[in-house]
Amino acid sequence: VMDYIPVNLAPEGKPQGEHYQTTIGPYDRWAIEYAYKPIAAGTPEAEERELEAIASRAAEPALAYGTDEDTMDSGRGIDPTSNRYDNGRDILIYYSSRAALARELFAKMEARFSEPGTRYQTLRRVFTEGIAEFVPAAMNVPKYVGGIRHHRDHIGDPNGRLPYVPVPVAEQRAALDFLNREIFAPAAFNFPPRLLNKLAIERLPDIEGMVWTAERNDLPIHTVVLAIQSLAIERLYHPTSLSRLGDVQSRYDRPQDALTMAELFSGVRRTVWSEVEGRQSVNSFRRNLQRRHLTTIINLAIQNDPVTPEDARTLARADLLALQRGINAVVGRDGQALPAGSRLDAISRAHLDESRARISAALEAGIERQTGASRG
Repeated sequence: VMDYIPVNLAPEGKPQGEHYQTTIGPYDRWAIEYAYKPIAAGTPEAEERELEAIASRAAEPALAYGTDEDTMDSGRGIDPTSNRYDNGRDILIYYSSRAALARELFAKMEARFSEPGTRYQTLRRVFTEGIAEFVPAAMNVPKYVGGIRHHRDHIGDPNGRLPYVPVPVAEQRAALDFLNREIFAPAAFNFPPRLLNKLAIERLPDIEGMVWTAERNDLPIHTVVLAIQSLAIERLYHPTSLSRLGDVQSRYDRPQDALTMAELFSGVRRTVWSEVEGRQSVNSFRRNLQRRHLTTIINLAIQNDPVTPEDARTLARADLLALQRGINAVVGRDGQALPAGSRLDAISRAHLDESRARISAALEAGIERQTGASRG
């Protein structure tokens, strides 16, 4: 079965197993059995009964599988256990381990590649491999939020399961905590300046001529970090994902146990804009993330996309109002001194001023949209 499996690298101090899968797995053997097992049957009906018995094992954990529509990175993919570039039964544990490995790599790579004669280009390749570990996490972990496990059992199979089982709310909250900690947090992507200054571009032309096609010689670290963070934001706030998140509440026996859309919006907003509550300056990485988040919720609030649920528009507007109040408390009115307790440098104040202006314009546009719709 085709899969995209990364190298199985154990953390330091843990036993190292096989780095890659080298044999076929239980599902492969099951599929081969169904297709090729010799069946001593005198009639097609007798053969069909034997095939049905083989197929009825679908609920066995080792035979789990998914297809492309379960795995899609867009809002269509619903099952967080069906992914590319994951490993292990619990991807939250797996991606937490990979994030820790990447940060260990960033901390140790300068010492490891410090021998005279070592090429700085090696450091860049190693750094790129490390930061790439956050890409599949940003793509796949958001699938937990409003996620549904998809089973292909038939009615009457031993230990048969329903086709759709909502992801337990504890796992959804754990996924949101992971994203807030590993992708959106202020300290998620802090790199030593000395390390960044060692990441030299490879100047030996390869078969693709990369040295000539690169837009910059230096690594565009802000662009790289924002691209990773944008993957998670795009999935969390995708109209299809938000629509499913609203529907999933109806699939629990106890709807109060579901992770709500309001919890998603407020939780991400508080993490992304934590400097507003702390009345602190906003560094360049965080300004980029905040602009990206603001653009997303503004679009939700003012655009007439029929796929976007109305509850999402309402919560996006609530986010804008909460941010407006928070920024007013930090920045104060134009031309006045900062309120007591604010610790903002010039660029942070300009950034929050601009954000406030965009919020005001979006709120006004939202009123015009509603008024126009009511007139129509």
